[in-house]
Amino acid sequence: MKKILLPIFRITGVFACAAALVLCLLPQNGPFADATGIEDVKGTKRYIIDNPYATVDWDNWSDYKSNLHTHSNISDGDSHFNAMIEDYYAAGYDCLSMTDHGTVNYGWTASKSRHAIFGYQFVVHGSPKALSSSRNQAITTGSDRNGRKMIDVPLGIELNGASTAKVHVCGWFVDAGDGDMEMGASGISGVITAVQKNHNKGGNTHVNHVGEWSDGNYNTSFINDFTNVFKTYNTCLGFELVNTSDGRTSGDRVLYDKCLQVLAPLGRHLWGFCEDDAHDNGDVNRNANYLWMPSNTVANVRTCLQTGAFFASSKNSKGANELNGVTGTGDYPRVTRITIDDVHSQITFNIAKATKARIVADGVLIDTKDCNASGDVVTFDLNSYESQINSYVRVYFTGGGGITYVQPFYLTSVPYSEATVVINVTNAVDSTISVRNSLGALQTPVSSNRISATYNFDTEGTYTYTIENDGYYPESGSFTITTVDLTTAAQKEINVSINQIPQIVFGTEVPCKPDHERKIIDGISQGITAEQVAAIASSSNSSGQIFITPTPNGYGTGTTIELKALGGELLEKYTIVIYGDLDGNGIVDACDSNILSLKFYNLPLTPALTAASDVNNDGVINALDAQMLIDFGMSLGTTLDVVQNR
Repeated sequence: MKKILLPIFRITGVFACAAALVLCLLPQNGPFADATGIEDVKGTKRYIIDNPYATVDWDNWSDYKSNLHTHSNISDGDSHFNAMIEDYYAAGYDCLSMTDHGTVNYGWTASKSRHAIFGYQFVVHGSPKALSSSRNQAITTGSDRNGRKMIDVPLGIELNGASTAKVHVCGWFVDAGDGDMEMGASGISGVITAVQKNHNKGGNTHVNHVGEWSDGNYNTSFINDFTNVFKTYNTCLGFELVNTSDGRTSGDRVLYDKCLQVLAPLGRHLWGFCEDDAHDNGDVNRNANYLWMPSNTVANVRTCLQTGAFFASSKNSKGANELNGVTGTGDYPRVTRITIDDVHSQITFNIAKATKARIVADGVLIDTKDCNASGDVVTFDLNSYESQINSYVRVYFTGGGGITYVQPFYLTSVPYSEATVVINVTNAVDSTISVRNSLGALQTPVSSNRISATYNFDTEGTYTYTIENDGYYPESGSFTITTVDLTTAAQKEINVSINQIPQIVFGTEVPCKPDHERKIIDGISQGITAEQVAAIASSSNSSGQIFITPTPNGYGTGTTIELKALGGELLEKYTIVIYGDLDGNGIVDACDSNILSLKFYNLPLTPALTAASDVNNDGVINALDAQMLIDFGMSLGTTLDVVQNR
């Protein structure tokens, strides 16, 4: 049978190369809030975090409760085979592997005879009892549990099941070891023989209750023998952190950390399991492994176990910094999301039912955080623990329901550095420079002045900048910070020239009085010519163009002077007003008097004509204005200067 080679060893050479880069820009230590709002601790390293949960789709997958180490009276258990399956189904498990000593599980309905060594069980329990076909159908479809099925993790066995050293091996997925009790196997040789049988057929294994072998004597020779098993056989996934009530495994978390210190630098993953090792009903639901999977299938179970995308939970971890001898009741602490931020060297957990979060490195508890049991988000910033961290960290959560162990995160690092970007405005002072990230969050410069701003970045991505200055068009652009920019402390300079907005410049050749608030031009004498109108205004720069539009009757009241950009955008518009000139011909005469008289009959007037109608500029249009025009037209004491240049 073809051997299954798992992607447990991972190549990290690119990071090793990056670590050799010269650190060009060393930041000051100290916290700041990053774009996510989580306080970031700046250190001397940037950690690359190998996340066993990287493939999990937290929004669409579910966690499935499993037990992978279970016995019945087919071997040395006190419950019938079918009763044990029923007990786990009633306890809410989703995946179960029956792993009787030296006995392969060929299916829950299969009639299985005991091996001779367990013949005594007939006297106590009679013949083994398998599930009926109908009951197997109900359980494996969940027909009586709202469709929530429990599946058989197939071909389970506890290998070297009669070894006097009592360090056994659970195997799954292949038919290996049935009837091989290995009573004479002892020490590391028995473990190797058991793992090898399963490995050679392409299955997977984990090692059981190691503490019963070691008696807590984790000396260098023992660690070397044990880790060599994992180095040699990549199909052996790890070992039990907690077995049953933790009587014989209470020191095995110490062993776990000692093994991780050897294996993590090699990239060899080692997963931790919590198993019931149930022999009767009283052992059921002391522990569980929660497998995050897209659906509950055997194929997904195997992938999940191989990649480490599961959590190991127990109600019985006895350690002082664990449950401290208290048995958990109720729901286990539950992890619903893990977010990795390699840039800021942070691991964030969304959790529920936890009151404490703890992080361990090299077997040392390096931090404890309080949690809200109703739901919380906990972040560990690895830069806070640089002096205590080497090649891995592991995290676990405790609460009233027990303890949940997260699989370890293996670590490599490169020197911490930031990319620097300087933005210069080359042709205008008193400019405002702003930079935002891809989420729109405003970035803070490390320095700025009237024409320049300097920014440091520690996050890859595309950033946009905007430059604003009164009298100039806003100028925007973007730049990208790459991983290479960060690791090499790249320094970039962006030089930007901004374009001045054209304005109307009023000349002095033709007397006029621009009113910038009302956007009119008055103080102009009647009889103005087209050439004189053209001389009134020009553009302040070549990117603007003046357009003059006369009235149907000439260049009088209502004539517009517009400033447009070269692309046609209207920038400014002024209207000529000659007081008393209401027909727009530029001359004040009897026609204008008639028009003003008609005003009193509510004929509509344009804003310019309305302004021109207020001949005496007293803010109202009334009979006095009409009389002035009549008198002017009849030359009765009102001079042109009085009308035009009040």
